[in-house]
Amino acid sequence: MPARIRQFQRLVIDAALLPALVLAALAGVLLWQVLYLQDLNDREKQTDAVLARIGRLERLHIDGDAGLRGFLLSGDEKLLEPFKETQRDLPSATQSLHDLLVGDVIQHDRIERLGALEARYRAYADEALAERRAGQGAVAAARVGEGEAILDGIRVQIRSLEEEEEARRSSRNLDARQVTQRTVIFGGILAVALMSVVAISAVRQMRRAADLFGGAVRARDEFISVASHELKTPLTSLQLQVQLLARQLGRMGEERGGDGPSRRLAVIEQSTRRLTDLVNQLLDVSRLGSGSLELSRERVDLAELTADCVARLRDRIEARGVQVGVSAAPAAGDWDRLRLESVVNNLLDNALKYGEGRPVALRVEQAGDAARLTVRDHGLGIAREHQERIFERFERAVGDRAFEGLGVGLWLVRAIAEAHGGTVGVESRPGEGSTFTVTLPCSREDQEAARAVR
Repeated sequence: MPARIRQFQRLVIDAALLPALVLAALAGVLLWQVLYLQDLNDREKQTDAVLARIGRLERLHIDGDAGLRGFLLSGDEKLLEPFKETQRDLPSATQSLHDLLVGDVIQHDRIERLGALEARYRAYADEALAERRAGQGAVAAARVGEGEAILDGIRVQIRSLEEEEEARRSSRNLDARQVTQRTVIFGGILAVALMSVVAISAVRQMRRAADLFGGAVRARDEFISVASHELKTPLTSLQLQVQLLARQLGRMGEERGGDGPSRRLAVIEQSTRRLTDLVNQLLDVSRLGSGSLELSRERVDLAELTADCVARLRDRIEARGVQVGVSAAPAAGDWDRLRLESVVNNLLDNALKYGEGRPVALRVEQAGDAARLTVRDHGLGIAREHQERIFERFERAVGDRAFEGLGVGLWLVRAIAEAHGGTVGVESRPGEGSTFTVTLPCSREDQEAARAVR
């Protein structure tokens, strides 16, 4: 195997190994959380079933005792029917409850005590019935108080069974909330770590690939494509798991907002979206570098598209405390909607990063047979000697450590604009901000003509 291929394989492995390990840890935490909540749900169903059987058992005892007392006091056999019915149903009801609580030492002891009281009550009932039927009505009636005392004991045992189940339910709910909070915090730390590791690893490996292969652009683009596709799959899984946790928190009554787990999940979700944007940029870099980028043209209003992009980035804008204004007149053309969204997003993101928190203005207007998009910030500005270089791949006008990103945003803007037969330019002075202008022919024929001239 050629040495360069082996080196390329090592680069791919190095790029994917550490992020894969972090992602595996995060996936393991989320899987454990799902299994834990499923177990709690199963135990909750068990508690519901136990409480239902306890309630039925209590009703049978009350109804049966009322019928027995009515007969003992009046001698009317019709009043004894409820007692007879409950005596037929009580054994199966008690056995059903006993079967549900097999293996539960605490509740099993209560069931045993309840069984002993039921046996006492049956003995009392048999004696009282015999006395009443033997004509000893006064004696039988006098024993009603004895039956009530035994029934009170039965009620105490039933109530203790209910209280134990309710206490367990409250404890489980508290445990579930605490475990979920800890999982969200730990998962957030892992998610941020994953984002940082992937971003840093991707940049390092791309630079190593560029240094290693020098002019072998094709090999570098292949590496970017492979790495981006491999990273996109686990990112999609991560986003789904975060959304699953958010829904589970919602079912548990967790309030949105504030500083609770839901808020931390929102931060994690925002970070994964940002990382997804970076991966999508890498994919576009690969496609443009290999010449495989295909435009899916449709009728698009650039003014409407720009307003939508600003709305979707509202959280990021508000987080930076930047005032963003949009002045847009209708300007429609035959363009690739997703690629133009990338143009607007990259230019706006660039203005937010380098605008030093000052207002940013976006303007869309019709310019003859073309549409013009202008993005103006009042931030750092760019020296004249750097204004051409910033449109190159992996280049920027400031040090790498100063700002986030891969250094491909403006390169993508120019590549997409040129693919539509358009142009992009910048006017800037250090300390006075920058104005980026993208001009796009509206019709497909004009776009093809402009590209043919180049």
